[in-house]
Amino acid sequence: MKVLDLTNEECPIPFMRAMAQLTKLKAGEEMTVITSDQKCYDMLLEGAKTLEQQVLEAKKEDGKYYVVIRKVEARGRKLTSTC
Repeated sequence: MKVLDLTNEECPIPFMRAMAQLTKLKAGEEMTVITSDQKCYDMLLEGAKTLEQQVLEAKKEDGKYYVVIRKVEARGRKLTSTC
């Protein structure tokens, strides 16, 4: 599982890096994103929902926010990046 510890990054950088990494995952693969910014935590949850990805876990612990996302192929289309 890929782990992105972005606790030293300010929003929106953690969100952008996480979404870029998500496009590189294969269907069924998971990643954990760690941020210390509540706004980015909220953005990660909303972004995963918008992209129809599966949030396996979302929690706050010791001042950090953790989001575990499993990549799924959304309705027959592939989530990719041209960057």
